Amino acid sequence: MVTFRKEFPEADLDPALDLDVAALDWSNFPAQLFHRRQLPEREKSLLGVLYRKCHYIRKNGQPGYWNNQCSWREYDSLSAILVRANFAKKESFVMCGWPRKDGLASYCRQVRFCPRCNHVFRRQPILDEYGDAFSKEQEVWFLTLSLTRETDEKRRFVYKDLEERDWEQITERGATDGCLHTKPALPFDSGADYLQCAKYLKIMQRVMKEFSDAKRFRGAVGATEIATWFQPLSVIPHMHYVVFASSFSEDDARDLRRRLKDLIRNSRQIADRMQPSVACYRLPASEDLRRVLGYCFKPVALNVAYKVALCRGEYSVRRLDALNEELDMFLEGFEVVFTEVLTVHRLGICNPCADEYCGVVTEEKQKRREKERERRQQRRQETSEGEAGLSKAMRARRGVERKTTRVEIERALRRMEVPMEHRQAGRTCRHKRRPRPQSQRSG
Repeated sequence: MVTFRKEFPEADLDPALDLDVAALDWSNFPAQLFHRRQLPEREKSLLGVLYRKCHYIRKNGQPGYWNNQCSWREYDSLSAILVRANFAKKESFVMCGWPRKDGLASYCRQVRFCPRCNHVFRRQPILDEYGDAFSKEQEVWFLTLSLTRETDEKRRFVYKDLEERDWEQITERGATDGCLHTKPALPFDSGADYLQCAKYLKIMQRVMKEFSDAKRFRGAVGATEIATWFQPLSVIPHMHYVVFASSFSEDDARDLRRRLKDLIRNSRQIADRMQPSVACYRLPASEDLRRVLGYCFKPVALNVAYKVALCRGEYSVRRLDALNEELDMFLEGFEVVFTEVLTVHRLGICNPCADEYCGVVTEEKQKRREKERERRQQRRQETSEGEAGLSKAMRARRGVERKTTRVEIERALRRMEVPMEHRQAGRTCRHKRRPRPQSQRSG
């Protein structure tokens, strides 16, 4: 303990904690530091880097960026979980924002978990693009398509103006009551469960695409999300959309839920059928639009689900082993689901290719588009040059093959001593057919 305090003086390790059991509590960052010598060299070094990140103090005496993230989002707990878990990108995740040997800081691009990369590459670009799209000429709605086992129809449908108490309920418990863990959710512990979860999300995206094509609303931009609980491992896949419409009535919302129900009922890939729930909130002000967009494109709070599971039972070795196994299973299925569905869904006037595009193309995005255009032209030119060289090589090869085949035929004909007139006529290497005797000819 003395050596640990000397090496990590700012680590807040609870002295009353059973350290042998806490070694399996992946969310307890100080306990993982205490047992670092028992870990593989890779995880040991990553925990050391993580400690320096989370306790970095600037030259002016102010806490660093990652210190604030630890206070706001419990970044140290999330990072310790991903370091100990079977997470393929754990090295890039821990090194994100930390200076390398050349003095530059890199990005891990794990926008689903990393708060820094989520803000830079996902949340902030969406806010810059659609944050000022609120206008009095059209209504702006916040839609959440989710699943529930609730039998009461009134609890599966919401259609109202967004109020402050509604916003508190959304941020604390989810946009619909169907996301509560008091009702059984979908299992998520096999490959079939992963594909079933992806199928639910595809159905939601398909229905929104159908309504956009039918001009039920002008445009929408949506984000995919999975609400997660452990012990037992279960999920609720759902979609958040910001919808721009001239008029979006309650009948339109009910038709949307009815179409979801029909597709779920008729799908053969869904074994565990749940009831769709739809929540529609009309946004009264422009600041509500930016607040809702930030909520839709938030990172996954994996550490919160982990700690909630810890609080629901005893703190024992057997239970922590089972919890960590479920965590690895979730990360595996999470990657499978998000390779099957769109993470950002743009429809109608929210699509940059639309004639009446409602978003804003920033200068940075325009430069990125020009670079991509130049890259595509260069790739197309290289492909055409390669095909031209390949076709020339193929013609030369075919000429050689024809010549080789002709020489081989000539040699075969010589061996069979076929008369010259048969060779010049281009006939096959057969001998002349002898005439049949007169006695064998028919009548």
